[in-house]
Amino acid sequence: MNAVWYYPSQGQVCDEIAKRLQTLEAQMQAATDRIGSYEQQIATLTQQQTQMQAQIAELQTRVEDLQRKPPVHVEYHFDQLKVSRLDGTLNIGLSPNGQSGVDAFDVPTPGMWQTPAVGQEGPEPQIPGLLSEGAEFMNGEAPANLSALAAQNGLDFQPSELRAVTEDVKAQLGARIQYYARTMPLPEKAGDRELAAWRQSVMDKVKKDILTAFDSYVRRRAAEAAGQRRS
Repeated sequence: MNAVWYYPSQGQVCDEIAKRLQTLEAQMQAATDRIGSYEQQIATLTQQQTQMQAQIAELQTRVEDLQRKPPVHVEYHFDQLKVSRLDGTLNIGLSPNGQSGVDAFDVPTPGMWQTPAVGQEGPEPQIPGLLSEGAEFMNGEAPANLSALAAQNGLDFQPSELRAVTEDVKAQLGARIQYYARTMPLPEKAGDRELAAWRQSVMDKVKKDILTAFDSYVRRRAAEAAGQRRS
């Protein structure tokens, strides 16, 4: 039997080649899409790495700034309440209403800062508003006042030191406000005007104590700086 050989026509060959080309093009497009996805992921990771490096550099700068600074050691007396810090304990206090001298409060008298008992007509309803006003003062005017006092004494406090001192005092603000609120009698005629005047008197005393504490701290820091320059 004679063998019969089959030869595809030229059109069939072209169709087969076209199909293969289409398959290759689809595979190339899929590969291109994957490469694009990988490139996007790499770009995202690179951006995250850059951000992390910037954060690390910022933290290193802060650490170096803290290492160069002398530790903040506040010994102005503000109720002799103790505030824990990374570098030790701060003793912050002022004697109330001029009682005794400042130096007499190295060891507070037992019960000296206990707030008196109050009845149903006490100042408790007014205290939340006073606390809010005190916090607003500490967040707004207080750092600027501390910075101005430092400048008057030839000092230039870094933001970290301003923040440390104001936060130390702010942490004790509630006790100081409650002390004055409970020791200053409410007006007999507790109208809006009288209560506003009473609240102003309480805050005036609190702010005066805060500024006195700031001034004492700044003077101590100025004395330390002068001693370092002489040594």
